[in-house]
Order: sequence, then structure tokens, then C-alpha cells
Amino acid sequence: MKDVAQVAGVSIGTVDRVLHKRGRVAPETASRVLEAARSLDFAPNRAASNLSRATPRVFVGLLPFPNQDSGYWRWVVRGIQKAAAELAHHYVEVEFIYYDRFSSDSFLRATAGLVHQEPGGIILAPTIEGASRKLVEELKPRPVVIIDGTLPGAPVLTTISADSLESGYIAGKLLDILCEKKTFLTVTPGMSSHHLQLRRQGFENYFSTTTPGKKTRQARLDHLNLASDDQWKLLPHWLEERRDVAGIFVTNSASHKIVSLLPRGFTPRIIGYDLIAENVQCLIDGSVDFIMNQHPENQGYKAFYALYRSTVLNEPVPVADRIPIDLMMRENLPFHPEYSGTTGETP
Repeated sequence: MKDVAQVAGVSIGTVDRVLHKRGRVAPETASRVLEAARSLDFAPNRAASNLSRATPRVFVGLLPFPNQDSGYWRWVVRGIQKAAAELAHHYVEVEFIYYDRFSSDSFLRATAGLVHQEPGGIILAPTIEGASRKLVEELKPRPVVIIDGTLPGAPVLTTISADSLESGYIAGKLLDILCEKKTFLTVTPGMSSHHLQLRRQGFENYFSTTTPGKKTRQARLDHLNLASDDQWKLLPHWLEERRDVAGIFVTNSASHKIVSLLPRGFTPRIIGYDLIAENVQCLIDGSVDFIMNQHPENQGYKAFYALYRSTVLNEPVPVADRIPIDLMMRENLPFHPEYSGTTGETP
């Protein structure tokens, strides 16, 4: 069914509606789907189809509260809901369980009893790494899809995320190009999960590798973990004493918060992540140079489909699905589908 959808240029849900005559589909689209099915000698998997109609499956989205990280997680929720709506005729549904991503206790309260329930699969954002890893072990053999992060070695169905190490390397290269003075700061706000550590490592790797002329790039690299309110309060003082910092790499969506705490007259080049509304405004006013967009809506969408393909269609799912990163700047921002040039905000 996936191949038919690709050839016809439609979603799997549309293919299902056409082949099983469920719901309304434009005649031109239906014709395209049927032609693709004929060209591939496709025959519907009746057993899987009957099972999907007879046994409702509930996939659980285990995510931080949607308003956290300036609304970043709303994009993930939207992607999951979009996929669930497309596949509703297969009797697959989604329920969401939310937790405070800065609180292990909140995560444990939210997941209490989940092991004893019967979810068809779980979509998990592992922002609290230790507790997430333990939960995955306890949920075996239920399928778990990891999004927006990694849990190396954990028994999960698949991981859908951007390449953290590579994105950090790109950030290093960009700041090296932007800044004549090679004095850089990496900032990890909040709890440091594995993928944030990889971003920092990728950044540092850029400066530790040799150039084509066999010379090691020379730079001063400082790092700050900002895990508590007290540490955030000290940041302006720290920056005031280090005005020679030429560039700052923020390993999550908090670039806008760093900008708000810069001492007066201090304007380092800044690179960070995620097209949340506050970061969009920083791109527009020039206080942030680049934002790496990792397509949270697409991550959620792909995660739901991965569970559907594995549990309903019995299709193999790749162990990793790397999401491409868009490098956003003020000049290309108005052309991006996740940005409204009229309002100047992300939905």
C-alpha cells in the first residue's frame, strides 16, 4: 500500500479509501490510485484490512505539555492528529498523555499504569532520558516509536529524529564562517538529554577535525549548562565578563531567551533550533542568524504511520528515519510552509 501511495502521490489513507471504497475521494485522485495499483500488481491485504476494522487500536502519544518550549510540542501533536485522521477508517486512534518535560516526577505520574494498559503502540519524546529508557524496557514487547531525540540501545520500533551530531557540526561550520574572532559558546538549557549532548559534540567535532590543508581549526570553546533558574539569572553577568564571545550555539529552542538576556550592546552571532514564534521574531529582527528547523509536525506524522504500518499492515519499519533539517534565516523565512508571512508567527 505504501508503494501505491508513493506512485500515485497520495497518502496511505487515500489509497485505503479508494481500494476499499470508504469515504469520498476526487475522481481524478481515485483514478490515479487505481492505475498505480494496477501497475504494481497490488492486491489489498484482506487479513490486515479485516483486523483493522474489527479491532480498534489506540496509539498513545507520550509528550511534554504542548505549551512547553514556546509551543513547540503543538506541532508534534498536530502531525500525529493529521495521521490519525487519515487512518481513521482503519480503526486506529490516538490518545495523548502529557507531562512536564522538566520534571521526572511528572513523567512518572503521567505514565503510572501505562504498562498495565493495552496500547497498540507508543510515540515517545524521551526528554527525560533515564525514566524514558526504563519505561521502554517495561513496555516490551509493545512497539515504541521515539521522536525528537534518541535512546541508544533501547528496544524501540524506530527512531524518527534529525541527525543531532551532524546538525551540531553544521552549526560549528556556520559560526566559523560568520565570525572573524574564533571565540564560541555552546549553551544547553534545561535537562541535558542525549540528543542535546550530541549536538554539542558535533559542534566541537567541527573544530577538532583537520582542514584540507591538514591544519586543526583553532577556536576557544566555552560551554554552559543552564538547568536551574539560578543559573539563568547568572547568565547576564557571565556574558558581561566575556564580551569577547563572537558566536553562541544554543542546543535547543531557547535562542530567544538567550537574546533577551544579552547585556546591552553585546551582539554575538547566534544559531539555534526550532521555528517557534519567539525564534521567528528573532530571525526577523536579526538578533538570531540561523534557526535549524527539524520539522516536528512531520516527525509526529511519520511516527503514527510507523506504528500503523508495523501493527496493522505487518510491514517492516526502518530502525531509524532521519528527518532533514531546514536552515532558516530571515531571507528565506517568508517562503517556508510553517511560517505565515502575514502574521509573522508560526501557528
